[in-house]
Amino acid sequence: RADDARRIAADVLLLAAETGQQYRLGLVDQGMLGFVELSVGDSARAAEYLDPAADLLHDLGLGEPALFTFVPDAIEAAVELGRFERAAELIDHLERPGRRLRRGWALLAAARCRGLLAAAQGDSAAADDAFADSLAIHGRLPAPRPFELARTLLARGRSERRAKRR
Repeated sequence: RADDARRIAADVLLLAAETGQQYRLGLVDQGMLGFVELSVGDSARAAEYLDPAADLLHDLGLGEPALFTFVPDAIEAAVELGRFERAAELIDHLERPGRRLRRGWALLAAARCRGLLAAAQGDSAAADDAFADSLAIHGRLPAPRPFELARTLLARGRSERRAKRR
């Protein structure tokens, strides 16, 4: 229901402008639009939303990764577009506060993204290690995150398929 999500996002942007919440609601909205485009396979369009949002998040010094969960989507879009340096930079922006604040979600997402990056660069051993790290963190979370687990398993499966492993 991508069109519905786009319509809702447009409403949120209007609300953000009307209430003076451009940063908070605008970041969430940019993240939602980026996720929608990534979900329908348009990485370039996703990056148009996600890159500025990720940069603003970093520039504002908002270090709580759980507040803005679109950074892994920005990383995935960068990897799919072959922008490996950008992906590595964003992984660092996600992982550093995740470690400092002990945020399991950020750490498992950063590990998954490291796996995506390694796989895209042809390093299947590093990808395997990163996906294993992500899955291990999943197992230690106090509450399950089934959608994140599914994303990790899908990414690992794609990596294994690229490496011609069943």
